[in-house]
Amino acid sequence: MEELESKSDSEKDSVSCTPAMLPEACKQELPPEIIDFYLTKAPYAKSDKGSSRQSIRLDSFNWSGAGPLGLLMNWISWHFIDGDSLLLSFHASKKVDKRLGLLGLSTNEVNLYAQRGALTISNTISLDEEGQCRCTLNETYCTCFFRHIRNSIAHAFYLCYDNGWVLLRDASCNPGTAEENMSFTGGLLVTLDFLYELMEFVKKGYENGGAMRKELAEGLSGKTYRVELNRTLDLEHKESKEG
Repeated sequence: MEELESKSDSEKDSVSCTPAMLPEACKQELPPEIIDFYLTKAPYAKSDKGSSRQSIRLDSFNWSGAGPLGLLMNWISWHFIDGDSLLLSFHASKKVDKRLGLLGLSTNEVNLYAQRGALTISNTISLDEEGQCRCTLNETYCTCFFRHIRNSIAHAFYLCYDNGWVLLRDASCNPGTAEENMSFTGGLLVTLDFLYELMEFVKKGYENGGAMRKELAEGLSGKTYRVELNRTLDLEHKESKEG
């Protein structure tokens, strides 16, 4: 989080788009082609389930298997690097309110200076008698990423700022819930340019580009968006000491 805090006020484009200010401060709307791709078509990996009746499988563009899907996620993640930090993370928890708060994405008032986000990923947690906790993912990272964007658009839980930034959030609360009481399963701050570039990158299809793969790997060296799948917990019962 040091990179987030180190930026000066002159580098931050702070825009407040609270409900009371709409539509004056946020007159922009998502373009039809963006809505069609991310909401109607809602891409997903063939090992997962689509979130829309018209969802398209990524393997129809040759994005199939661990290698191609890994390259796609590395391409996505590369666009969330800010300085030495990767500002995109996936979580096994049921909500990401605290993480979004740290990223400054828990309210409609955001600083627009770096793409960033946190998303919950569908999973199953198991714990054996030895204290070994294992997280089994129920969807691929690619499907998860596109699913949260789809949900945000479908539930109209997004804001488009006049300078091309888009705040996408996936809420786990009932409609009409006051902002201070909202809980989120995902949140992303991205640019319209990124949404267009990702759409074109997916449609172009997988190509075994060695140079691109190497560049992405170098940029992401030491950084990961992945969930920690295994962890050992201390299950020993410790009795409280009586004074």
